[in-house]
Amino acid sequence: MTRLSWGSSGERIYETGVDRGVLYPYGKGGVPWNGLISVKESSSDFNVSANYVDGRKFNQQHVPGSFAATIEAVTYPDEFEEQKPFGLCYRTSYGAGYRLHLVYNALATPADKDYSSLDGDPNVTTFSWDISTRPARLEGSMPSAHLIIDTNLAYSWTVKAFEDLVYGTEENQARLPSPQEVLGLFDDNSILKITDHGDGTWTAEGPDNVVQMISDTEFQINWPSAVYIDTVTYKVSSL
Repeated sequence: MTRLSWGSSGERIYETGVDRGVLYPYGKGGVPWNGLISVKESSSDFNVSANYVDGRKFNQQHVPGSFAATIEAVTYPDEFEEQKPFGLCYRTSYGAGYRLHLVYNALATPADKDYSSLDGDPNVTTFSWDISTRPARLEGSMPSAHLIIDTNLAYSWTVKAFEDLVYGTEENQARLPSPQEVLGLFDDNSILKITDHGDGTWTAEGPDNVVQMISDTEFQINWPSAVYIDTVTYKVSSL
């Protein structure tokens, strides 16, 4: 046993900021949301249900609610004016990486606007909307309207494959993948990955317990598809 300590290096992890907002209009591809100021997630995502007998609480439990939030921005995409369900993606800084938030089946209600007379300070009018959601189906789990991808935990190639979907590529338009598609993407990419560079060299990427560096010039691969022929020769492939 060890005594508790506080303030150790690497233990202070904060989630800050919001950027790279993407709006996914109903039935259309994603468009960038420039001017996004904040996304204030509502604590109503979880409720507490309690039971009482003779005026005394004897049981309480968390009951999942529906994801809700307030969006504030100085401008918004033209497509946002359509009164239809939409999807949303935004990024927050977290630890050494960031988190990608996906929001499904959202509807927005504009908040009141406040216009003031001009004075010496160049005040910018901001817009605000309250959004509510309808959970999307997720096979093998409870429906959800809010998914979070933590890049501190995901493999780099998995994050790239995911961002190619939500941000688009030169060949493919940005789009919002379904929750089930997101889970499938991470299942497919949470494996040993062997890349043949075509010049006699190759790269192995995988979990730390799969690809291990023994020294600066030696490594070992612990994986079912790594078949050792002798002490210095082996055959390996991705599964």
